[in-house]
Amino acid sequence: MASLITPFSRTWGPDEVSYMDHIAGVGQSRQSWAKIRDSSKLANEEGFEYLWIDTCCIDKSSSAELSEAINSMFQ
Repeated sequence: MASLITPFSRTWGPDEVSYMDHIAGVGQSRQSWAKIRDSSKLANEEGFEYLWIDTCCIDKSSSAELSEAINSMFQ
């Protein structure tokens, strides 16, 4: 079984899936959907149950959540 936390690194592009896109169910229409799909497939193959992708997991419309998430990334 894979370790509890293993970093996957990906770069942000011009058409990232946002939290709001994900909630609205339109994320698959974005260019970056392939990165999410492929990362999810790899995580699953490695035995992970969850995958965190900050661009679509952080509600950027909430300044408190955004600030907390940014500060947590450095811990």
